[in-house]
Amino acid sequence: MTTGELRGWRKIVQATPGRATRLHTARNELVPLLPALTRDLPVLVARRLLRRAPTEPWLARDAVSFLRTAIRADWDILEIGSGASTTWYARRARRVIAIESDPVWHRHVAGSLAGHPNATVEAVAANDFPTRIAREPDESFDLVVVDGSEDCLSPDEGRVGCVRAAAPKVRPGGILLLDNSDWPRYAPVDAILESWRCVRFRGFTTGPLTPIETTLYWRPTL
Repeated sequence: MTTGELRGWRKIVQATPGRATRLHTARNELVPLLPALTRDLPVLVARRLLRRAPTEPWLARDAVSFLRTAIRADWDILEIGSGASTTWYARRARRVIAIESDPVWHRHVAGSLAGHPNATVEAVAANDFPTRIAREPDESFDLVVVDGSEDCLSPDEGRVGCVRAAAPKVRPGGILLLDNSDWPRYAPVDAILESWRCVRFRGFTTGPLTPIETTLYWRPTL
């Protein structure tokens, strides 16, 4: 290994603020090493070198793999925060409603949905996300994805508030997904959904070279 390659790998694994190493989540839990080193990191580095944008949701990659097999053609999906993921969901589900706070990104995503009449993206101010979610009928979605921007928002306006507003909108047996669930400010979500079964996926996303945790919560059927 050359000196340059050694420096490159050191940069990948060295600690970042609040983390033991770059292979730890914000909970300081180590990601599964074998898939991280043999599958995820080489793909991410190659994608950066080739300047290729990801076409999958920016979630922990094992969470993406799970959703790829779980989503059915008759599912209705609500996505809080949009992106390449919106098109990805639209190709798999019956209906997708996405809400987005960034006007430029909203126009970009709307353009990408031109060939998907089953999907829409709405421009909504970030602090109005919970109010917009509350307008949807209860038990109307098989999957709700909470992954929106929340710069300078209070917890009740940000993702925690979105989870609280979205929980009644999930059908019994359906899924609420919270991305970056390892971040300390999202700790109240476990209490909000305390009766829901959850599975945590740790690993690298399809985008940044920082490991994350993506948690899926299943609403009880009874």
